[in-house]
Amino acid sequence: MKHVTTWARWLWMAGLWAGATVVHAQVGGFYITPTRLDFDARARTGVLTLANDGKAPLNFQVRLVRWTQDADGKDVTEDSGDLIFFPRVTTVEAESKRILRVGLRGTTLEEKEKTYRLIVEELPPATDKAVPKLEIQMRFQFSIPLFVAPAKPQPAAELEDVSVSKGALRFRVRNIGNETLLLSRMLAIAGEKILQDGSGWYLMPGVSREYALQIPEEACRTLGAADLEVITDKLVLKRKVEVAPAACN
Repeated sequence: MKHVTTWARWLWMAGLWAGATVVHAQVGGFYITPTRLDFDARARTGVLTLANDGKAPLNFQVRLVRWTQDADGKDVTEDSGDLIFFPRVTTVEAESKRILRVGLRGTTLEEKEKTYRLIVEELPPATDKAVPKLEIQMRFQFSIPLFVAPAKPQPAAELEDVSVSKGALRFRVRNIGNETLLLSRMLAIAGEKILQDGSGWYLMPGVSREYALQIPEEACRTLGAADLEVITDKLVLKRKVEVAPAACN
């Protein structure tokens, strides 16, 4: 079954926002490290550490989903058995840790990167009684991205439809390579001054997405021109664009 979802909402809560530098995802006294796993010809297995700093044991189930993006850049997930991972159900005792192992099944890498997410979901304690209808219980859920590199990585992207209209610097980023790009910063710049600083999300091969950076009105009317800079984890894109006063309304 396929699911279209927006991961960013609760990834922000778990400390996995794309623009942040995070060494582990944490909610309450439970955390997972690292926050992503990368596989290639040399690194065919990986390890996640589940740590419970609390005073009570926590039960979890683990499942794997294939992670892709549709034509609009929205995340799509589908249950998958492509990778090996264990344990699939585990208990992390109070003030202790458990290891979760993940590995590739085959020996041949493909031409284009493949992406997955490992979903770690908290289960209710086995001794839990029926929850009253008006009582709400919060359960942890983490989504760890997994990237299987292509045989010959070729990161590439291009900027399209760059213009200023209605006071915003508008553009489209298209991933024309064979690896996912993480758009960490998007800058509208005038000289050495940053007019607007934004962030993006993962952009998979073959996918494009539109963005807009709002420019302060007073600055916009006197610019004449602005520089767009898109910083990803693998490359940087730059473009200069003319700015007419009429485009600032």
